[in-house]
Amino acid sequence: RSINPCGLIAWSNFNDSYSIQLVSDNGTDIQQLSIQEDGIAWQSDIDNRFGDYEPTNYNEGEVPLKFLRGGNTIQPYYPKTADGQNDTSNPDWGRPLVRKDEHFIVWMRVAALPRFRKLWGKINQDIRKGDVLEVSISSKYNSYRYDGKKSIVLSTQSWVGGKNRFLGIAYLVVGGVCILLGFGFLLLLTLKPRELGNCNDLSWNKAVQRKSSGLPTDYHGEDLAGQEQ
Repeated sequence: RSINPCGLIAWSNFNDSYSIQLVSDNGTDIQQLSIQEDGIAWQSDIDNRFGDYEPTNYNEGEVPLKFLRGGNTIQPYYPKTADGQNDTSNPDWGRPLVRKDEHFIVWMRVAALPRFRKLWGKINQDIRKGDVLEVSISSKYNSYRYDGKKSIVLSTQSWVGGKNRFLGIAYLVVGGVCILLGFGFLLLLTLKPRELGNCNDLSWNKAVQRKSSGLPTDYHGEDLAGQEQ
């Protein structure tokens, strides 16, 4: 039978979910934070990599089995109108469309390293320093069977993306190496300077010089031809 989407990455689709509450200073007032779960995937992935189709025989089986190993299904699509109301008149309302499940699309973009981050949602509300957050986790994805670890990272995202120390450290290391090499070449040029642009070092000029000095040129010319080859 056909399975679509298929493959190990699709089969192990991440299926944890979260809710975050903002707790007041006295601990009595709890505010539920709204997490935006759309707009988290690359637009190019949405437009070009996945189509508007419903999955076929995808992650079927007993629910406890899926909870033990991880492996989410494609979630139903519930579009909203411009004013934030449910658009029940939309023909795609309630359909599990692959292109509309951005959690699945984010998961399908393969990470380059074994330790990676996946954007799960956005909090479009300012969180001040010192605020207390209470995170409720529905832990379904079984990363313990292969000694894996899961973490939640809250990061401020700007136009260049989220906080990532790796890029900054890599740029500093590469820049430092380039500066050291530059100083090394400068020192080498100062201690052992080399005349640049000397036309006398050209092979045909050397042959003319040998001829004018009365030296035999046959062997020299043959030797130069051999060097040029």
